[in-house]
Amino acid sequence: MGRTQLQQTYDRFVKILPKENILVSTNNAYAHFVKEQLPMLSDDNLLSEPVHRNTAPSVTWAVCSVLNRCPDANLVVTPSDQAVFNEKAFATNVVEGLDFVAGHDRIVALGVKPTRPEPGYGYIQMGNDSDVKDIYKVKSFTEKPEREFAKMFMESNEFYWNTGVFISSACYMRTLLYSIFSHKNDKSDLSIPNVSLKDELNFVQDNFAAFPNISIDYAVLEKSDSVYLMVSDFGWADLGTWHGIYEALEKNEGG
Repeated sequence: MGRTQLQQTYDRFVKILPKENILVSTNNAYAHFVKEQLPMLSDDNLLSEPVHRNTAPSVTWAVCSVLNRCPDANLVVTPSDQAVFNEKAFATNVVEGLDFVAGHDRIVALGVKPTRPEPGYGYIQMGNDSDVKDIYKVKSFTEKPEREFAKMFMESNEFYWNTGVFISSACYMRTLLYSIFSHKNDKSDLSIPNVSLKDELNFVQDNFAAFPNISIDYAVLEKSDSVYLMVSDFGWADLGTWHGIYEALEKNEGG
């Protein structure tokens, strides 16, 4: 049996980061699957949410947990349901992205050039150049456009598929998230480094259900003026679509 996408994603990042720096976010209902597939993962690095609340609350908890471990950390956020075909190129882009955000209040989203007018993907529009090659200010985000618009996006050469991978300093991401969620409760002590793991987990159990069901793309990326696009070429497919799964699978002579 082949390795799952979760295992492949974990292995991909073990080649880039120390394994103790890799956190996995999931829901309580799936935590046992994660433990089965990643037996090497420490329980302290498994962020198991009590309820479903989309990606913005998930990233909020991850950011707080990272800062509690390392106040000056940089952060890479990635979904696990994707295929990456050139691991070396991917690692190079991640390292370059970490270098770009180090010491700067910026977010870098990794985008790949579309190979077809796919209406099931998100798109990032390239804006002005930055001071770094292949990194541009983001002009706009579009989530799952109609096929006609997806075709226009592809033909314009200004739009890239949104891989869902983005990079930022954890401190800056916390600032953006805190401005959205701080009114939900007054227990801001979670955001202060050196909070114990027990206090962190107790906070999540008591407060996570109060967070709104909202995506990180809508809550932060689409609203911030400090988001940049890194033009990447590591070969990518989102396995949330049937076409993406087909692209990622090995083919016989008949395709």
